[in-house]
Amino acid sequence: MASCEKCWADARRMGVSYSDLIRDRETARIICTPEQQAGEEAKTCAMCGRKTMHQYCGVCMACGWKSEIGGHAALSELEGE
Repeated sequence: MASCEKCWADARRMGVSYSDLIRDRETARIICTPEQQAGEEAKTCAMCGRKTMHQYCGVCMACGWKSEIGGHAALSELEGE
């Protein structure tokens, strides 16, 4: 499972551990969007067309599609470019 990039950034900024922040947000029912989870450098998913390809893991945080080339997958991967 890929980490939420927004929560990682928030945990660092707030000086708390990632796991504590996730636990607190789950308890408060705070849910990040797939775009926030994927990170600022996310790419567009070739399957669903959203900018939700996790910037490091290469998995779409919206539809779950897994890229074979990592976090830099984009529509061009399926188009053969």
